[in-house]
Amino acid sequence: MKECKHQTDTYESALEQIEQMIESISPDVTIHIKDITGRIKLADRNTELTEATIMLLKKYGIEYKE
Repeated sequence: MKECKHQTDTYESALEQIEQMIESISPDVTIHIKDITGRIKLADRNTELTEATIMLLKKYGIEYKE
């Protein structure tokens, strides 16, 4: 059980890092998703992380490319 909690904390901290990066991007810039997810030091960069990144980009009105 302790390992699962650690993984959740890591995923949550990755999402926090992504949101901080996205907040600093100007809305008139088009960005590649890999430019953001590639900076995250997470052992398993899964599709959930990519989907969350897309959701945050949409939330902040930033255009993106796959």
